Amino acid sequence: MGKSIDLTGKRYGKLTVIEKTDARDSAGCIMWKCRCDCGNEKKYSTNSLNRGLVTSCGCGQIKLEDLTGKRFGRLTVVELDKYSPKSHGTRWLCKCDCGKQKTILASCLKRGLTTSCGCFSSEQKSKRTKTHGFGNGDRLYRIWSNMKSRCYSQADRNFKRYGARGIDICQEWRTDFLKFREWAVANGYQDKLSIDRIDNNMGYSPDNCRWTDTITQNNNRRTNVHITYCGETHTTAEWSKITGIKPATLVSRKAHGWSDEECIEVPISQSNNQTTRKK
Repeated sequence: MGKSIDLTGKRYGKLTVIEKTDARDSAGCIMWKCRCDCGNEKKYSTNSLNRGLVTSCGCGQIKLEDLTGKRFGRLTVVELDKYSPKSHGTRWLCKCDCGKQKTILASCLKRGLTTSCGCFSSEQKSKRTKTHGFGNGDRLYRIWSNMKSRCYSQADRNFKRYGARGIDICQEWRTDFLKFREWAVANGYQDKLSIDRIDNNMGYSPDNCRWTDTITQNNNRRTNVHITYCGETHTTAEWSKITGIKPATLVSRKAHGWSDEECIEVPISQSNNQTTRKK
């Protein structure tokens, strides 16, 4: 057997070989003591080093964004608290403007889901109760809470139609109920109205929302069937009010291939099947 090659002093990525050890791996290869650029020392076999199977102690596998000193709402990041590779999340110790400290996930900080130790929510609740007479039972507050739930809570039964489709809430509304309330009052809110997104493929924001009655909101659903007749386009529910033909009949006619003109012009006949064109 020939003399083994001395790897002492050689570089492999972030690793520098310090010395040969008496240990060998399961295949009988010599183990070398190496020091990583980060300061950690570990043993690696000749094969692992020469074949490029290792280039660091493992520190290079994790790219950690340093949030130290950054502000997120009322929170200032103090230091890294804990890293858990299995959950792919970093936790940072943060200090709130009120003086309290709290450990928070980096994802919650960067997405704006957590902006204080909890004091902000308590203050807003107090303001709603004392200044505006709004508590958790207020209708506007429920609308705001339900809006956030269906966009961000996977446990919400409506999440698949909102959050799962990428529907979100603008930063201003998501973190501040009073901002949402100010917009609502200034834009025609009434207890009989509901919030409606003008473009159903976009999220909740001042430029994409309005207050509408149930009929208008229903007419804005993605699942609505539309019919164009004499240059006018309406949903089947709206054409039903205009023509007196039941919405179900209009939907059925469209589903069976009737033209828009036939859907509106063919009269109702109790003796004929409404999904079959009259001869």
